Amino acid sequence: MSIKNLGLITVIILLNGCAATISPEASNVQLHSQVSNIVDGCKKLGPVRARGQSVVSMNHLRTQTKANLRQAAYDQYQADTVVMVNMDASNGLISGEAYANGIAYNCFK
Repeated sequence: MSIKNLGLITVIILLNGCAATISPEASNVQLHSQVSNIVDGCKKLGPVRARGQSVVSMNHLRTQTKANLRQAAYDQYQADTVVMVNMDASNGLISGEAYANGIAYNCFK
């Protein structure tokens, strides 16, 4: 196997490992970027935190972290809505890492 092929295979594996995948249930969790009157009639369930990592780009890092926040809201509370309160991200030499904090709600149950 040539070095070129090995490099290509490595890149493909890294990109596949970084895909933002969440469960079908979590994909139905609505994500809002701020607390507003949209959640006024909703039941507040509690805080939720998620972490994301990416070697692709900062945009992919934010997307991954938001997806993980939706998954965490569903896993912890079976929430149908989550409001992201903040996200802190850092970009290293090879990869980036982010943490998001939010509040989980049930608005449709």
